[in-house]
Amino acid sequence: MRPRSRVKEEECFWPPTASSKGNIDTYEKLRGSVQASLLLLGRNRRQLLDKLGKIETEVTQLRTASERTEQFETACNLHTGKIEAEVTKLGQL
Repeated sequence: MRPRSRVKEEECFWPPTASSKGNIDTYEKLRGSVQASLLLLGRNRRQLLDKLGKIETEVTQLRTASERTEQFETACNLHTGKIEAEVTKLGQL
């Protein structure tokens, strides 16, 4: 048979019983700290998701601008090629 623990039986229950005022105060402080931490974590998560959404939007805009720049560059090169060909043709006259 195992020897019984010297700890009083009511001290083994959580949350603490009304007879242990110090434990109740500690428990309430811990609970308040945990709740405050969770609220702060939730707020930080929302801010992070908002920033991530803005970054994704900006990346999309930059990709679109890059594609348009490439299209413009291609059009300019074609137009420049036509002008050079016309100048060469006129120079041969």
